[in-house]
Amino acid sequence: MQFNRHQLGIGRGGPRANTVYPSAGTGDRSGRHLTCQAKMKLTTFTDYSLRVLIYLATEPDRHVTIAEIASSFRISENHLVKVVHFLGLGGWLANSRGRGGGLSLAKAPRNIGIGAIVRQTEGADQLAKCFGKPSDPCAIARVCRLRTALAEAADAFYGVLDGYTLADLVKNHDSLGKALFVDQEYVRERSGQLL
Repeated sequence: MQFNRHQLGIGRGGPRANTVYPSAGTGDRSGRHLTCQAKMKLTTFTDYSLRVLIYLATEPDRHVTIAEIASSFRISENHLVKVVHFLGLGGWLANSRGRGGGLSLAKAPRNIGIGAIVRQTEGADQLAKCFGKPSDPCAIARVCRLRTALAEAADAFYGVLDGYTLADLVKNHDSLGKALFVDQEYVRERSGQLL
């Protein structure tokens, strides 16, 4: 079952408007500020995957290094190596070697769906143990309605993410560039890279 933004009351001041999106200064496509009272947590792997893609989409004509991305976000290069490998296997990133090489997007940002990325990086949709293997039976599985409610919630969550592409997330590329690349000229000069 899929839900659209109107059905969820998102961005319209509806009764459930404060339960889907994280705040942290974000806004919906109309630019309105959204708040979040409910807590949904993505894995660090998903978080880093989205950061890598946003970074690359902010300046899509340039090849970058893992070290550069790690420096901008102040996160471990070791974690990013795994993320970049996964994104490359998924067909979202291209890696070129040699002088002027580095990471770049393998597809146009408009062709990279956020829902697809999150589904792949989050793995199986097991919100509760009863979603797992039949060998892990629950005593109330035949009469429990929680499984249905959680499945509908997951469908709604991914339904909203499916409405966004990487291009949507970087429409404010000028502001993102100022936040991400402020120290990069210095980093590139120190590592011997030329623009």
